[in-house]
Amino acid sequence: MITIHTDDCSTFQIAPRDLGQTIEYAYATTEGGYVRRTANRSGPTTSYEFMAHDDCDDGDFAPQNGDVPKSDKWLPAAMVQS
Repeated sequence: MITIHTDDCSTFQIAPRDLGQTIEYAYATTEGGYVRRTANRSGPTTSYEFMAHDDCDDGDFAPQNGDVPKSDKWLPAAMVQS
């Protein structure tokens, strides 16, 4: 499992289509890749995944505009306080 430190991660952004949904995806950048936070409000549970820049099928990253990393190569990650 990949470990990501909060200080090494940008602010999470949510695509407009995910705002207020039961399962909400938020995205951030970190050195070498992207982080996806999945919050399940019915649980409630939160999980994190990492994908390297090289594994991303789409070079656009603007969650506030709906442009999120597209790939099936997300790996489980642990987010820890720095």
